Amino acid sequence: MEKSNENIKLRPYSLRGTPFAWQDMRVMKIIRNHYGEEKRTTAIAIYQSLTELASLAGRGQGKHVSQFTAYLITIAEKSGKSVSTIKRYTKEFRDLQILVWEKRRNGKMNMSSMWKLLDYRGSYSEPTSPNNSKPNPSVHNSGLPTEEDRRKLYNKKERFNKLNNNDGLKSMKDIMDEYGKNK
Repeated sequence: MEKSNENIKLRPYSLRGTPFAWQDMRVMKIIRNHYGEEKRTTAIAIYQSLTELASLAGRGQGKHVSQFTAYLITIAEKSGKSVSTIKRYTKEFRDLQILVWEKRRNGKMNMSSMWKLLDYRGSYSEPTSPNNSKPNPSVHNSGLPTEEDRRKLYNKKERFNKLNNNDGLKSMKDIMDEYGKNK
């Protein structure tokens, strides 16, 4: 026989004065949908670390903030991952439009990067295939190539082909082969 929980009253819960890391559940859904089982836990751990750092930055201001400064090593230590893993996943987060950052320098010295957790925009979906013949308005920059885009691509190919043309210059291999034959 099941016991009823009718007599249990939930006490009101207040976050005032309580350490709390704000997360947008819609962004968490994007992360869960984007990553497979093996990568999902790493992505969630990194996002959790980012939201915790944002909350720590906002604690001093008495409000939630989405912008904060942190070194890659700080994020790596909080998430238990390597710096190279943090770099790889944050680039993917940028592609998912949930994170941006700016590297900062003071002369020759590297300073902590400025990170910003982006608001959910409601226009997230899987990227369209480059072979897709129809633009998808819900995906950023998914329109078909314009004549100007084609012209730019053609000009890039022309410049590249000119670089491959050595105009009578010899490669080091050819010079070494000739040097070996003359001995």
